[in-house]
Amino acid sequence: MMDRKLFLLFVCFSIIVGVLLFTSCEIDSQYTKELVFELQEDGYHVVDLGDTESVDIIIPEKYKGEPVVAIDQGAFGGSKINSIFIPNTVKNIGKRAFSGCELTMLTIESDKLWVDYDAFFGCVNLKKVNFNGNIAEWCEFYFENEEASPFNTGAEFYLNDALVENLVIPKDAYYIGQFAFAKIPNIKTVKFEDGSNCYEIRSRAFQGCPSLQVIEMPQAMKIIGRMSFSGCSALESISFDLVSSLLRFEEYAFVGCDNLHDVYITGDCEKWLDIEKKFEYSSPLSNGADLYFDGQLVEHLTITSESLPKGALRGCTSIKTIEFAEGVKTIGTYALSDCVNLEKVTISATAKNIEYGAFDWCDSLSEVHFNGTLKDWMLISFEDLSANPLFNHSDLYIGNELLKNLVIPEGITDIYMHTFAGCTSIETVNVPGHVFSIKQAAFFECPNITTVVIDEGVRYIRTQAFFGCESVEYVRLPSSLESFGYESEIFNGSMKFITFEYNDTVEKWESIARQRPLGYLVNGYIIICTNGSITE
Repeated sequence: MMDRKLFLLFVCFSIIVGVLLFTSCEIDSQYTKELVFELQEDGYHVVDLGDTESVDIIIPEKYKGEPVVAIDQGAFGGSKINSIFIPNTVKNIGKRAFSGCELTMLTIESDKLWVDYDAFFGCVNLKKVNFNGNIAEWCEFYFENEEASPFNTGAEFYLNDALVENLVIPKDAYYIGQFAFAKIPNIKTVKFEDGSNCYEIRSRAFQGCPSLQVIEMPQAMKIIGRMSFSGCSALESISFDLVSSLLRFEEYAFVGCDNLHDVYITGDCEKWLDIEKKFEYSSPLSNGADLYFDGQLVEHLTITSESLPKGALRGCTSIKTIEFAEGVKTIGTYALSDCVNLEKVTISATAKNIEYGAFDWCDSLSEVHFNGTLKDWMLISFEDLSANPLFNHSDLYIGNELLKNLVIPEGITDIYMHTFAGCTSIETVNVPGHVFSIKQAAFFECPNITTVVIDEGVRYIRTQAFFGCESVEYVRLPSSLESFGYESEIFNGSMKFITFEYNDTVEKWESIARQRPLGYLVNGYIIICTNGSITE
């Protein structure tokens, strides 16, 4: 009885071995014999198509008993081959290896592959790429550039002969390599297995996937690489689980994702706001998207950390009001730019620096509330015009009082650049003599200012200080003005006839006023001096 069992086991084993040997022999026997090989230190390299007339190429795993490990530079370039089979032993595909060939189908079995520059450049007929392996292996493939990928001309991706539409990244994939899935037309969703260890999506990994609509990121994700989802024009929603992770977004990660309307965050709001967003279009919000925290649409936020980082909420379309609590000192570059539905901002007295473009294109912003004194407001540094939330043509409330009649308080010696730029509530401005200078664009485009009184003691008024103040009708200027120097366009853009009252002589005015310091006023002006007047 025992001998019979052993015999049956031997027969089964022999059948299995025979099948494997037959399969191996069958592949070996079917490979394209005319291929030209060259033996190198790591094994045989395919260097040329040879004299074959076959259009369906099979590369063997071994040649003369040694493994076939590479397809060399230009090996099949410009050829009329229709299909090619690349076995598991091949680890390298050289520069322009298939460039310009008429290839329509590619089958790859390699579990580790390095593809050099332009390997598939100009393969415009390639329609199907079949990978006989698993997604974790494909994620680790390295493509030197866009044309190194077989998908660069729009081929569809098949996994073990099944079309991939809903891509699931297995938990043993630690990263997704550059260009790994770029331009694949059939991928619609990207999800990650529970317990995923994937921490990085590398440069351009999903660039230009025209059908990609939904992405669900795992907790382990740390880095969203440069241009990783750029040009994914059908992308509608993306979700991040921040319960135990922090992210970094690299440059242009979501540029061209024009239909990305929903960003879902599970976890801590502060973690999201602290994420490093390196440059323009690095955030998924940047094309204009609603933000959700734990399923709730974000319409109001209170910021409590010391700063709101660069680009933190750029492009968020859901947010309507935001409050910067006591202790917030800095609002970062582009932190709230393109928040087109933002209506009201409240800023605390601790604010010291608002950086470039922080409130750029916040077109609905009509109220700015400052929980401090007027002097506190005037000590804030606004790095450019759109750093100031008022520049969107907003009313300014100091405390709970609307600022209409502005008198510069004691202790202010200079009115800084951009301090009141765009303010719609100010109607009159009084600058006492303790102020040394009015800096560039300090009152730029304040549309409702009608009267400006500048007292004796003020020495300088800089470029565009009152540029675009279209309602200005009366300005009093002191004799203490030393020079406009090379400054110009100070009152340019007024739509009224302006009466200037200058507390000195015509001769003194002509000595300090050079290069049209008042600007080109549409309806002219008169300068009334102590000994005469100048009209234009």
